[in-house]
Amino acid sequence: MQRGQRVVISVLVGVALAALIAFAQTATTQQSPAAGIAGTPIGNNFEGLIDQDSKPVDTNALAGKYQLVFFGFTRCPSICPTELLRVKTILAGLTPGERAKLAPIFVTLDPARDSPKLMKDYVAMFDPSILALSGPEETTQTTIKAWKVYAAKVDTEDGDYTVDHSAFLYFRGPDGVLLDLFDHAEPTPDVMAAVKAQIPD
Repeated sequence: MQRGQRVVISVLVGVALAALIAFAQTATTQQSPAAGIAGTPIGNNFEGLIDQDSKPVDTNALAGKYQLVFFGFTRCPSICPTELLRVKTILAGLTPGERAKLAPIFVTLDPARDSPKLMKDYVAMFDPSILALSGPEETTQTTIKAWKVYAAKVDTEDGDYTVDHSAFLYFRGPDGVLLDLFDHAEPTPDVMAAVKAQIPD
């Protein structure tokens, strides 16, 4: 093999290795949505929102608790019910001691249509202990921004609309620090293990 051919082959091998490394790094980033923000404060205390009984959020009741928070809407066709079913499964897998320290929270991204009564009926299909929050559009937007949630109305062909949104399950500590951010593709047993590892029994 001539020297020139060896140089070309070496360059090609180097490029291939660089591509593989870049791909591996990208895959790792995609599998770790909390990378870069875990361990930092996130969100607010849902000020100005009301629960499924039309009562203002009791921030004192949430103080000192771990929080498992999901943002969605009741007309969501698949992701939202799937994530709330995941929350139900996680709650069922906690010990009484762990369960008492965790507040499961569902915040609507469609306050114009998701009334407290509708929210109450919706979360009852999964676990009635889930705190279902709604409120004025302006307050909802403030909460969305504080939690770094993506949400946008998308018009549908029938003249109605749906809501395109990010689908992360936020796990926040009692001090307001993000402990983990779970993607909807992560296996529920792994999510449960991560939650249980953080909450003292």
